[in-house]
Amino acid sequence: MVTMASLSADGALAAGAVAALGCRAVRGSASRGGSQALRALKRALEAGAPLAGLTVDGPKGPWRQVKPGVVAAARWLGIPIVPASFSGSRVQVLGSWDRMVVPKLASRVLVGYGKPLYPNELPQDLQAACHHVGQRVDTLTAELDRKLLGFPLWPEVAA
Repeated sequence: MVTMASLSADGALAAGAVAALGCRAVRGSASRGGSQALRALKRALEAGAPLAGLTVDGPKGPWRQVKPGVVAAARWLGIPIVPASFSGSRVQVLGSWDRMVVPKLASRVLVGYGKPLYPNELPQDLQAACHHVGQRVDTLTAELDRKLLGFPLWPEVAA
């Protein structure tokens, strides 16, 4: 499996974490090395490697806002965007810009995937397509939270 991780120090940690799971990370992001990483991703996909996934809010945020690069990459690579999220019964919300959620030890975790969003099914306008993808991820996250917790962890985005 192959994924993308930024060239930052955080990206190095992410690349190490996915390597421990048997995945390979190509390095780059929208702000540095993105086109080279995207070409490496395309070569890996053409060689038969499945794509492990990309974070949709980019390396700098804002939080929970899908970046145009995800939609543009899916269109260029000719692959669907599959919304994915998780919920945890006991979590730590980090104070970082992305409010990263980390399940605590012995937490129950529920992972879910939404219906694939094919590039030709998304609105042509890039911002509208990003908004559509974001709504799907937020809806999925709220559904998982309701199943596991009985309420959405982020009610302001679950509406």
